[in-house]
Amino acid sequence: MVHLISIAMEKAAEPFKEGQRILRRSTQVKAVDTTAAGDTFTGYFFAALSKDKSIPEALLLATKASAISVTRKGAEASIPNILEVQEALKSL
Repeated sequence: MVHLISIAMEKAAEPFKEGQRILRRSTQVKAVDTTAAGDTFTGYFFAALSKDKSIPEALLLATKASAISVTRKGAEASIPNILEVQEALKSL
């Protein structure tokens, strides 16, 4: 169970689990609209956890999805689908 998640804008996300600190650096992109960044991160993070992904895997998906979303204008329209995120992760 994750007890606390600390997100530092443009820096990193840090869940704390049972005294353990896990750091995932943000993906650097040229942002055009940050409207859906937080919702995208949260949705992808908890969706991944609900599918039994580890916290580091969930953070990776969430940070990549959020990074993609800020490169597009709008809210709902900027949220990438899972196939886009998985394709983007191949380049890491």
